[in-house]
Amino acid sequence: MEIFFTTVASALVLALLARTIVHVPQGKTAFVELDGKFSRSLSSGLRLIIPFVERVRVIVPIGEQIFTLDEEKCQSSDGVTFLFQCRVRWMITDAHKAVFSVTDHQLALSTAAKILLQEEVSKLKSSDLETDIPAATLPLTAKLRDSALRWGIQLLGVDLKARRDYPST
Repeated sequence: MEIFFTTVASALVLALLARTIVHVPQGKTAFVELDGKFSRSLSSGLRLIIPFVERVRVIVPIGEQIFTLDEEKCQSSDGVTFLFQCRVRWMITDAHKAVFSVTDHQLALSTAAKILLQEEVSKLKSSDLETDIPAATLPLTAKLRDSALRWGIQLLGVDLKARRDYPST
């Protein structure tokens, strides 16, 4: 009987420890909720939380991240179609804003980049796009940077490659 109680007590202590100790990987931040509301953030390493009262909501990366959009068709102001490849480099700088303002950071950035790319290219002539890609890159980067800041994201750079899309015959 004594062995049974010792085993049950040991199992309860282990379960309590498992709920108390949180491992946050290097280069990431964890967000802790208390009663469903943000309580605090945890930096990388072994951290302690109050079991059954607090819980880790999400663990987010805080290092540099890169994604490339699929080729995007855009029309210049004179009606010429171009294919753009866009690479975006970014990192989370305000983890609290990033977690509580946007659910999917990459989706938000890629959607904003596509919309802004269409908008900027439609303002330029095809001759400008063939010779001066920064004419589209600079305004796109500035507008995307403004959007990203509201989400707690720092935009590190946008790289564009463009080629004319010749209609197939």
